[in-house]
Amino acid sequence: MGDGSLLDWQIDDEPPADSVDADKTDTGSLGTSAEEQDDAIAWLEGLASKHGAKPEELVTDPESRKETEPEWVQQAKTAKEKESIETPVSEEGPPAAVEEPA
Repeated sequence: MGDGSLLDWQIDDEPPADSVDADKTDTGSLGTSAEEQDDAIAWLEGLASKHGAKPEELVTDPESRKETEPEWVQQAKTAKEKESIETPVSEEGPPAAVEEPA
């Protein structure tokens, strides 16, 4: 086992398989500016606050938190929706329902 610094189960001979379908929507430069990132943090912390996050764990000023998602997030969603409309869906249809035996 080499130098003994790794256990057998820690040695990964193969790269991990892509088990997650990565979102490949081209958003260009959306969300890359400092202002857009600040808007995103303010929105996410507003959501966190609504869902019971501890105030001392949040970094934004409570008055600057936003209720609605930033414009660039809305644009990215629109791009994703547009892309999904343009991508044909498999014609197999939904999986057949499996009936449970009585």
